[in-house]
Amino acid sequence: MAARVRIDTPTQRLQLKARREPYWVKLQARGYLGFRRTADGGTWVARWRDDLGKQHYRALKLALEAPERAHDEAAVSARAWFKQATAGIVARRTVREAADRYVEALRLRRGDTAAKDARGRIDRTILPKLGDRALDRLTTADIEQWQHGLVPAGTDAERTRKTKESTNRNLITLKALLNNAWRTGLVGSNSPWRKVQAFAKTTRARDVFLTPDQRRRLLEHCKGAFRDLAQAALLTGARYGELRDLRVSDFEAGRKALNIRQGKTGARTVPLSDAARSLFSRLCRSKLPGAHLFTKDDGTPWKHSDQDELMREAAKAARLPKGTVFYTLRHTFIASAITGGVDIHTAAKITGTSVRMIEQHYGKLLQDDTRDRLNRIAFA
Repeated sequence: MAARVRIDTPTQRLQLKARREPYWVKLQARGYLGFRRTADGGTWVARWRDDLGKQHYRALKLALEAPERAHDEAAVSARAWFKQATAGIVARRTVREAADRYVEALRLRRGDTAAKDARGRIDRTILPKLGDRALDRLTTADIEQWQHGLVPAGTDAERTRKTKESTNRNLITLKALLNNAWRTGLVGSNSPWRKVQAFAKTTRARDVFLTPDQRRRLLEHCKGAFRDLAQAALLTGARYGELRDLRVSDFEAGRKALNIRQGKTGARTVPLSDAARSLFSRLCRSKLPGAHLFTKDDGTPWKHSDQDELMREAAKAARLPKGTVFYTLRHTFIASAITGGVDIHTAAKITGTSVRMIEQHYGKLLQDDTRDRLNRIAFA
């Protein structure tokens, strides 16, 4: 009978002959821990036999501080994998694979626009650093390093705040795709990312709203198709991504309504003012129902960030406040609506946001409007 192999201690492992096939010891039913002896040391590997008798292998990457603890750490790592394997998680999956599954699930649940927004954010900010990382090897430290790496050093306080605010949105997306992977069985634990905290104190009330004169000056400096896009944002409060995805069939002239079918927060119907109805009626002329409602001057659809440089140039020429961007047009619509008498619940509904977000970002405007209304009431 062959002598029983011992791989518990460094001394026992050094006495083994170097070979490709690991020396195996049984840890539990169907689960084995192996040590592959090499000329300069060795590596650890786990082996699992599934219900059909197929063998699965997993290389164990250990953060060793002392050789005498290597066996115990390897055994812990192997048993963690056995636990996942028992639940059907055998193959090692990457963040990139988890991202692909998440985007497709998002497309089915919330539509193309939400999926496109997530896909763009993931491709720009998550995959370059984390895409090839195995889900089961992703640590809290890895995620925090990625998070901190998105905030450049040496910038002023306001830019740092904005960058942290943007990073918090990226973190939400990362956690969402990782949690989807955990729920669907691609990884056995959500502990590493559950411990990561967002940056605190990054949001503030919106403070750039355009006056009627500033809006007029802006539109005077917006040319061609970009003027139509900017005017539509001012008249509807729709996001840039929502506008560029609109089709001719989404406009209902009779109802004076715009159907945003693939909004960031789901489908919604936006009631249109007479000015907005006139704009959309003009844009729909001579176009088929499936055609893009908004196109660039060359007739092609607007793409992500196509508006950035055009907006910067127009805002500069119109002498608008620092920090004016295309999203400012949405803020301006919401601010104008709630100070013009539209209740916040309706404003939230037609712009595809929440009452809480309006209260958080437009609280001062709401207080000022309430104060003005109270001053017009004779209480005594």
